[in-house]
Amino acid sequence: MTTGNDQAIGVAAVGHQDTSANARLGIFICIVAMACFACMDAMTKLVIHAYSPPQFLMVRYWAFALCAVVYVSRTTGLKQAMISARPGMQFIRSIVLVLEANVMAFAFAYLGLAEVHAVFAVYPLLVTIFAAVLLGENVGWRRRLAVLAGFAGALLIIEPGLGAFNAAIFIPLAGAALFAAYHIVTRFVAGADRFETSFLFMAVIGALAITPMGIMAWKPLTLQAAWIISLMAVLGIVGHLLLVKALALANASTIQPFNFFLLAWATLIGTTLFGERPDALAIGGTILIVAAGLFTIMRERVAKPAG
Repeated sequence: MTTGNDQAIGVAAVGHQDTSANARLGIFICIVAMACFACMDAMTKLVIHAYSPPQFLMVRYWAFALCAVVYVSRTTGLKQAMISARPGMQFIRSIVLVLEANVMAFAFAYLGLAEVHAVFAVYPLLVTIFAAVLLGENVGWRRRLAVLAGFAGALLIIEPGLGAFNAAIFIPLAGAALFAAYHIVTRFVAGADRFETSFLFMAVIGALAITPMGIMAWKPLTLQAAWIISLMAVLGIVGHLLLVKALALANASTIQPFNFFLLAWATLIGTTLFGERPDALAIGGTILIVAAGLFTIMRERVAKPAG
C-alpha cells in the first residue's frame, strides 16, 4: 500500500509555530517515516502476485485503526474525537482513501517501485487543478506553468510512442487523482474538525470499509506471507507514529515537501532489491515532476491566492 493514508496524516494535521531546532528534528523523523513506508511498499510488491490487495490492506488498516485509537485516547480522548461537525465529509474522505490504497497496491503488480511513486508524485499538481475547478480557487500563471511542467515530466515517464506502451502506468495516475480528491475533501473538514477527529475517522472508517472486501478475498497465508504482512503492519504503525511525532515538532507545511523522500527511498530499494533500472527519460521526468510539485507546494505556502 502506498502512502495514501500515511501522507494523509500530514494533510489532516493542524499547523503550529515550530522552532528551527524542532523543525530540523521533525524533518529528519519524517524522512525516516518515508523509509518505513517505502519498505512497506517493497513488501507489498512481494505479496501482490499471490494475495489480493484487500486481504493484506485489511490487516494494515486494523493495525492503523488500533494505532489511531491508542493515540487519540491518550490525547483528546475517544469521546471528544468521535464528535465531528461534518461526519458525512469524514466518511467520504475515508472511503476515497481506501479506494486509493487498493489502486496503488494493485499498481505494484505491474510496475516498479520507483515508477509507481514517480507517477504518483503528480498529486500536488492535480490538487491545484481540482482546487481551481471544484473550489474556484484562483491559480496564477506560476502554478499553471508548474502543472504543465509536471505533466510534461509524466509524459517523459509514460513515453508515448517510444516503443511498447504500458497502459498500467495509468493505475498510479488514478491513485494520484484519488489522493488529490482526498486533499480537496480534507479542505472541507480541516476548519471544522480537530486533527484527532480526522485521524480517528480516517483509520476506523477505513478499517470497517476494507474488512468486507478483505474477508471475501481472504485465502490461507503461507508462513512467509504471514510474516511479510505482519511486518508490513508493524512498519505502518511505526511510520504513522513517526509522522505524528514529526508533525508535533514541525508544521505540516514544513514537513510536506519532504514526503518526496518516499520517491528517493523507493528508487533506492527498487534498484538494489528488484533490479529496476529507469532510463534517462524516466529519470528526467521524475526530476521534473518533483521540482514542479515542490514549487507548487512552496507557492501555496508563501504566495497570494493569485499564485
